[in-house]
Amino acid sequence: MEPVRKQIVYDDHQQPVQVLISFKDWQRIEQALGASDEPNAKELMQFYGKVDFGGDPLKVQRQMRAEWPA
Repeated sequence: MEPVRKQIVYDDHQQPVQVLISFKDWQRIEQALGASDEPNAKELMQFYGKVDFGGDPLKVQRQMRAEWPA
């Protein structure tokens, strides 16, 4: 793989916060990784279904929100 030309962006404390690369390099990286903008249906199937909280969903939601710090 060809080297990627990059520009590192630093914050006020000289800590790296971002890396800028050309769009052409980004496309090469995505192609090499086999990346796609569309999620694979098989990957999404792990989230298929419903969550059973064992009770009235509205009561469970209110109870969970009551536990949140104010």
